[in-house]
Amino acid sequence: MRSIVLTAVLMLVAIPVVHAEPLAELRTTLAKYPGGDAIDAGIDIKQTQRKGEAKAPTVGQVRLNVQAGAQGLQFLFPPELMHAVEREAQAHVANAESPMPIAGMLATATPMRVATVLNAAPAMLRDIDGAKLIESRADTLDGKPAQLLVLDVPGRISAKDKADLKQYQDRLKLWLDADGTPLASEESVDFSGRKFLIGFSGAESYRTRYVVIGKRLAMKSRTWGSSFKGFGEDNESETTATLSLR
Repeated sequence: MRSIVLTAVLMLVAIPVVHAEPLAELRTTLAKYPGGDAIDAGIDIKQTQRKGEAKAPTVGQVRLNVQAGAQGLQFLFPPELMHAVEREAQAHVANAESPMPIAGMLATATPMRVATVLNAAPAMLRDIDGAKLIESRADTLDGKPAQLLVLDVPGRISAKDKADLKQYQDRLKLWLDADGTPLASEESVDFSGRKFLIGFSGAESYRTRYVVIGKRLAMKSRTWGSSFKGFGEDNESETTATLSLR
């Protein structure tokens, strides 16, 4: 009898701890990272785009210097960067087919997106609002123990756009450390539909690694890709942003 009891106890000890309320605990953890403290960083952005039947993709790379803190969010544009943008614009005037990758990347680096790179906690809280927990289990990340949460994220889609969709799925995976702080995430969005009797489909993917900097849950790196087919378009793009302190 003692051996049976001892075996049962050992089995219970071996079972990974599964939190009873993973999303509630995640919200509590994310609230610990309100940001606001000073940060001086560089964001290296690399983007690859392919449009239509283009033989070669357009590739661009740029470094964006940013500062944030009590003074708010500030972008620092060195003269050499603005000269590169001007050279692109002049080449485009001479040849309308000439790409403008640097200008395109700067256009996508909106204050909201950069603020999310510097502190991802508020955006993650919005993402998991109304999400459904599909799975919570022990896992590994880079060979180290981690807790994996798999979520079904509700689509933030207007009623007008929803009427055109036949299928939509947003699945988010989160890897947490022993304290419940996000280490990494992977999100995949797939959709298809029909509008004006024309079918369309697309996908988006986001792969992110996180790092704690003071009271910030920053994105150490983030890669997002997108594809779309329909209405005469067949486009693909992938963008990677890497954060480094200055």
